[in-house]
Amino acid sequence: MRDSTYMIDLNVVTFDAFCKLNDLDKTFIGTPDYMGVAYFWGHGVKHYLREASQAQRRRIHKKWLEQGLDLYDDSDDHFRVIGEVMPRFRQEIQNSLKRNGFEQYRVPEWNRVKFGNKLPSTAEVA
Repeated sequence: MRDSTYMIDLNVVTFDAFCKLNDLDKTFIGTPDYMGVAYFWGHGVKHYLREASQAQRRRIHKKWLEQGLDLYDDSDDHFRVIGEVMPRFRQEIQNSLKRNGFEQYRVPEWNRVKFGNKLPSTAEVA
């Protein structure tokens, strides 16, 4: 199964089967075994990656891991990889990177919550 267009046809599986595949794939996030079913990205890039095919998600996931990028971040490097893998958004991303990066589209630091983590507290609890 090394085809670059690999895809599980989720339109023909039952809801129960999809839920089990999704749960299994969540355990593969951050590993080479990721299948492209579960989502692994943060808020800043969701508009691009929810449109991605399973094969594109796998390639982006793999490239981010190879580059040592945080899967839930949204730096210029994250957007460059998305542009490389998803030609549909390539020009839009290149244009935005030329205009001061993606700062205007990023989620403010105080509004970022990584999955499974609690919100950062601003005061120490005594």
